[in-house]
Amino acid sequence: MIPLHTQISVPQKVVFQEIGAEAVLVDLQAGYYYGLNSTATNMWRCLVENQSPAAALAVLTAAQVAPPDVLERDLLRLTEDLLKRNLLTIAAE
Repeated sequence: MIPLHTQISVPQKVVFQEIGAEAVLVDLQAGYYYGLNSTATNMWRCLVENQSPAAALAVLTAAQVAPPDVLERDLLRLTEDLLKRNLLTIAAE
């Protein structure tokens, strides 16, 4: 698993589009999309706004959307999957 304090960013080639409570990420270079359910959409917004899983986790935990251990596990899984698919990148320090 990646460290919680990893700084992340969204590549310019990635477009985010909400569709109701859900969303889709589109990689314009590779030509594929990645669907997000409403929970993952909320996590995406928190990740992008706060630029690290740790900061996003703090916001999500404060909102009490799920138990902290579940939030951390799911947020890190989503972050790692998005990094693997190049829909997020680790930000340069």
